[in-house]
Amino acid sequence: MKKVLATLLTMVMMLTLSSCGQTSAPTKEPTKEPTTKEPTTKEPTTKESTAKESTAQESSDSKLSGQTVSMVIWGNDSRKASYDKLFAAFTEKTGIKVEITLVPLEEIVTKTSAQIVAGQSYDMVWMSEAMLPQFITTGNLEDISDIMNDKDYDFSDLSQSVCANYIMDGKLYAVPFTSSPRVWFYNKDLIAQAGLEDPYELAAKGEWTYEKLIEMSKKISALNDSTYGFSIWNYQSPNDWNILLDWTWSNGASFFNENMSACTINTPEGIAALDMYKQCIESGLTPTPDSSVDFASGQLGFTRNTISLKGTLGDVNFNWDIIPNPSGSDKNAPVAVGVAAYVVPKGALHKEAAMEAIKYITSKEMMSSDFLISSFSPLRASILNSERYLDQGGRPSSEALKLAILKPMSGSTRLYPTCDFYDEADLKTKEILSAWYAGAYADTAAMVADMEAQLNPILNQ
Repeated sequence: MKKVLATLLTMVMMLTLSSCGQTSAPTKEPTKEPTTKEPTTKEPTTKESTAKESTAQESSDSKLSGQTVSMVIWGNDSRKASYDKLFAAFTEKTGIKVEITLVPLEEIVTKTSAQIVAGQSYDMVWMSEAMLPQFITTGNLEDISDIMNDKDYDFSDLSQSVCANYIMDGKLYAVPFTSSPRVWFYNKDLIAQAGLEDPYELAAKGEWTYEKLIEMSKKISALNDSTYGFSIWNYQSPNDWNILLDWTWSNGASFFNENMSACTINTPEGIAALDMYKQCIESGLTPTPDSSVDFASGQLGFTRNTISLKGTLGDVNFNWDIIPNPSGSDKNAPVAVGVAAYVVPKGALHKEAAMEAIKYITSKEMMSSDFLISSFSPLRASILNSERYLDQGGRPSSEALKLAILKPMSGSTRLYPTCDFYDEADLKTKEILSAWYAGAYADTAAMVADMEAQLNPILNQ
């Protein structure tokens, strides 16, 4: 992945030079102001005026008042509106404005890289676990260790095992704010209509398996022509191999080894796991890749997603809850977890103000706010294990949160795989899966053999 990012940065630099330094910024992206235009605040000159400063933090904020932090997140307009509302209080307190731009998840790497090369770095970016290593190892993130060393911030309350991934040579380069396993949302009304046992009860007894998922999905799909048993599609990338991580790991297989240096799916277990999934598509238990059926429509019995899907279900007219991933043949399989973190890209004009914004949005107070606590699994131990987190109005239920999120996180977890050549390997894997879904291979065995043959040279460049 380092090579991919370095190549991208070089290409953007060449384009910048060839156009005599003129870079056409994407629409709606914030414009940076020269540092000479930043307002300044005079330091107190007397003991009396100094005494009026209530805390050192307030004094620091006053120096940054008037600056505008350009922040990038991914999601929809509703998420942006929620963030705007949260940062309004921050602006009122500090005088620092936060201007948020929505960028599609798959464009964050390229747009952030282009802005760095053009000398117009964003001040603050939301990145995922797959993006972070490439920016850290290539030196394209600012050192934000002051956050880690701020005693008032209580950095130790964040998951130290997760944070350790983003500390290099004692320096902090990202502040993770959420990490959790995917969960399965289920439509309780469809379960009842099909005359099935509540899957929460199965999970509580240790009997929630992929075989049970398929068995129940057959009965739900039989209710009517527009109903499906389950879906694990990623709405942004339906051929994404990451959606099958838990499916393959639980059944003794894996697309890649743990450090993503080799393709390892070409095994009897890998073929069996993928065959089982392909048969679900062919028998109509799950929608095809080109389908737009989502859980909120009420047409799905189950769907695998992040807990943040909860935020889109406020107005649905059916009852739902969550359960953990089903178990498979490998009872000791790890659970896949993702990470989302805030970073300050290299060359950010308002680094200090951005760090204040990061401390604010990842503080105990903000991570306990209604929007953040219901949308994400907070990485602060004091919140994740609190009654405040478990009491989310009954949907999901507190018992389901314990079973689907807290219990898996206390067990064996593994971050989504990443490597220096992730982008190239990711695209090739998706290309092969798309061809497989379209019937381009004689069988699954032929597909995984081709995947192994094409991916290992990429991973071993």
